[in-house]
Amino acid sequence: MKKSIAFSTLCLSLVTALMPALAQGSDTKSEIKTEVQSENSCKTGGHKRCDRKRGEHKKGAKLEALNLSEAQKTKMTELKTSLKASIKPKREELKTHRKALGELLSSDKIDKGAVQSEQDKINALSNDLANSMLAFRIDFNENLTADQRKQLKEMRASWGEKKHGRGHHQRNS
Repeated sequence: MKKSIAFSTLCLSLVTALMPALAQGSDTKSEIKTEVQSENSCKTGGHKRCDRKRGEHKKGAKLEALNLSEAQKTKMTELKTSLKASIKPKREELKTHRKALGELLSSDKIDKGAVQSEQDKINALSNDLANSMLAFRIDFNENLTADQRKQLKEMRASWGEKKHGRGHHQRNS
């Protein structure tokens, strides 16, 4: 009885997955594979809502609306490069400390002092990262004119409206 239920569930799942490809009259494996691939998420290289693959999106498209001067573009690029260089080692160190904390918490005997010490290191690194990001935002905004800051504020307000308060990967329903 259990085998027949499992088998019927498997068959139903396969039929459901292949229905869109079969409904279009495709009978080759490559067409079915393409249909399934188009349903992939951003992380695996495809999007449901656009035809672009991962990495093909226009970088800085939102900032083009600000009509930055060449000097501003150069300064923004320098700021971003500097930020990336400063936070990369901190993120790696944070990852290491989080892993160490997990190991301490899963050991046979928990050393409260060591756990608290690791957590203090994690908190300090998190604060450093937050301060670095804040410094970047301050420097970024200082390089904009008053009109550009106003325009950026309006753009940011409209970004949330498009998603109706939901995150990038959440459904509309």
